[in-house]
Amino acid sequence: SSVSGEVNTAETALENATQLLQQVSSIAAQGASTTVTATERAGFSQQVEQILGQLVSVANTSFEGQYVFSGDQTGSPPYQLDPSSPTGVDQLVTSPATRLIQDATGVTFAVSETAAQIFDHRDQSSQPDASNVFFAVQTLATALANNDQAGITSAIDSLQSAQNYLSQQLEFYGVVQDQIANA
Repeated sequence: SSVSGEVNTAETALENATQLLQQVSSIAAQGASTTVTATERAGFSQQVEQILGQLVSVANTSFEGQYVFSGDQTGSPPYQLDPSSPTGVDQLVTSPATRLIQDATGVTFAVSETAAQIFDHRDQSSQPDASNVFFAVQTLATALANNDQAGITSAIDSLQSAQNYLSQQLEFYGVVQDQIANA
């Protein structure tokens, strides 16, 4: 029941993150309009930065005093805001999620992923890739603040990739819920 509660909490957090990304996409679409002024885009940028803060809060979700996306280091939050970072955040925990649960039949399965896997996906050279949620949101905020039409358009593409990737991570938790129910 404890693992079920943790997984349900993680899934709810990712559903919230999905909704936040939809809000960011809506703001991006408004900001991409050619009729929007630089002042309006600056206001949109502030809204996007606030949502980035909410996404960091989601990444720092806890259950029963433990951070659910901190991998094996559950006593520490995985991220904090850092406006000077290209992703807008600093990673505080680098521990992998290695915990496995064994059901009554002896089958083992993973029950969690890390915030880095979910929100801060990177390529082999540790650079944010197209599915990096934090980077997509931060890139949009910067493009809006700079009144950069091409940057906004590019950020919209990154946001779509990030939303698709986040949906895949949400599916992981759905599968885990099914495994727990079957167990």
